[in-house]
Amino acid sequence: MANIKEYLDNILNAIFGKDVRQSIHDGIKAINEEVTESIETSQNTKNRQDLLEQKYNEQIENIASSEPQNAEIVDARAGFSTLGSIIKQKVFHFENVEAMKNCLTLIPGDVVQTLGYYSKNDGGEGLYEIVNDSSLEDDGGSIHELNNGLKAKLIERNSEKGINVKQYGIKADGVTDQTNAIQNLIDNQPNIIFTKGVYLISDTLSLNSNSNIFLKDAKIHSNTAINKKYIFDVEGQNNINILAKNATLELEKAETTQQSCIHISKSQNINIKGLEVSKAGGDGLLIEGSSTNNSSNINIDNCIIDNNRRNGISLIGGIDGVFIRNCKISNTNGVSPQLGIDIETWSDTLYNKNIFIENCEFFGNTAGDVTVFENSSNIYMRNNKFQKTISIKLNDAFKNNVSANPQNINIEYNIFKDNAKIYFYRANYVSFNIRGNLFDGGNLYLDSDVSISDEIALKSVIKNITDNIFNNTTEIALYAGQCSNCIIANNTFNNSSGSVFGFVGVRNSTIKNNRVSGYNINGEEPYRVLAIRNSKKLIFEENVVLKTDSTKAPTNSMIYVDASCSDIIIRRNNFKEALYSNLIAFDGQNAGGLFYDNLTNDNINLSYKLPTASAFYAGIIFTYLTGGAYKPYICVNDGSNYVWKQIAYT
Repeated sequence: MANIKEYLDNILNAIFGKDVRQSIHDGIKAINEEVTESIETSQNTKNRQDLLEQKYNEQIENIASSEPQNAEIVDARAGFSTLGSIIKQKVFHFENVEAMKNCLTLIPGDVVQTLGYYSKNDGGEGLYEIVNDSSLEDDGGSIHELNNGLKAKLIERNSEKGINVKQYGIKADGVTDQTNAIQNLIDNQPNIIFTKGVYLISDTLSLNSNSNIFLKDAKIHSNTAINKKYIFDVEGQNNINILAKNATLELEKAETTQQSCIHISKSQNINIKGLEVSKAGGDGLLIEGSSTNNSSNINIDNCIIDNNRRNGISLIGGIDGVFIRNCKISNTNGVSPQLGIDIETWSDTLYNKNIFIENCEFFGNTAGDVTVFENSSNIYMRNNKFQKTISIKLNDAFKNNVSANPQNINIEYNIFKDNAKIYFYRANYVSFNIRGNLFDGGNLYLDSDVSISDEIALKSVIKNITDNIFNNTTEIALYAGQCSNCIIANNTFNNSSGSVFGFVGVRNSTIKNNRVSGYNINGEEPYRVLAIRNSKKLIFEENVVLKTDSTKAPTNSMIYVDASCSDIIIRRNNFKEALYSNLIAFDGQNAGGLFYDNLTNDNINLSYKLPTASAFYAGIIFTYLTGGAYKPYICVNDGSNYVWKQIAYT
């Protein structure tokens, strides 16, 4: 920096005119050089500031494109160069949109805050920029035409997720029919938000692909009583999210069977979360597809499906991939079938497959919680809680064509409370796994009115019933009728007041490694641990039967096998701590029957003392323990009488 004081002293001390002029020259020159240098510095600073502003704007644009969660930062700058310019801008406040439109003194560049759409605090408030742009058309929401010819352009949307419907004048008063206004907004905006209030509609709202519906503290109520009318209809669409918090879709439970809160047909990638669905005249949710266009990847999560008239959820064919998780499905009542979830097909050409029902709670559904019909496969029910008398039902699976019947049904790690049960009807051709469930008072019932021949038994598929716990059952804990190829293993039965195992018409099945602790606790007849009738090729082995303080000895026998059985093998079981008067009774001829290597106690007639040989025991092999060794005998006819013949022990 130049020393100005030195130049001034030289001018004052100069004596001759020449010296004075020289001193003045030197001073002015120094000042000029200083000013020139300052101008250059100022220009450089400005250039750097301009560059910095450019880089900042580029960075903001990059954030918006690479980090969509910050897009609202850029969006909030709409019409302004920076966020700071909005903050510095004076904001005019109006009670509602009409007051803003009536103000004639607004000019381009003004910013307006409305406190509501129709009235203050009605939820339709918004921030607008006043612009002079004749190309913008009044749509009643994002653009309003003012009475002075200018336009008010919405620059704040109340939420980064989408358009608040109240900012488009849609009322949530529960009185005014908003069907057309809502449908118009759905057709023109991909993301819309329903906030607090009741939205009344009278007809179906059709949703479009690649859209999001958000509901918070809101209810959409339809007063229609017409068949095939829905609140939301998703027909041939993709990529739709319906996301809710404390929100409800509600009909008026009209006396119709084809009216649903949500209808999904031939659509993919549909997500419904956090929604309550109630009072449908038909189904809460109706999901279907076609033989050429399945509905797939349908996700229903954390929803309440309550008090619907026909079914909570119906899956009626043309489906590949439905995921129902963390839902409460309850109180279905009004018209048959009155189920929580109904999995069936309305045509033999349609199928349901890959259906997952997980972590759900069922209660109060009149006719049952889940029913599976034919043409269904890969069904998974896991970690659910059931509280209905017939909780899971496999219905009318009777066709000889294995592929037409339900296949790969998996029921795992569920809780069946208050006498809830699994009931499979005509289940011989069904492959299933029932594993790891807790039956608290409930039971498992496999029944049929169609008898099984040896030929049919060979066609049957494997059925696994393993690792379940049955507590306090009041009927037969596990009953199987007219089915084959069952593997029943590693189950625990505690304090059954009825029989534990009951088999009628069972073929080619094994009951192994089960534990029975407490049975016949009420002392009623004819309850036993095991009863077998009209069955063939059945093995009961390596099971343990224990008495408890509540156990009462069956009056007749703990094990019963009737005369129509053959090839029944009862071996290597532990009955030593059981309680019985008679261990086993064979009620007639049983060709190929075996009873051997079982541990027993002293209260037995048949392992320690052979019965009188007769046709009653023809073909039966008994072994009993005497002198520390097993003695096996077979009952045969020697030509004139039935006798016991000792055979070699192996």
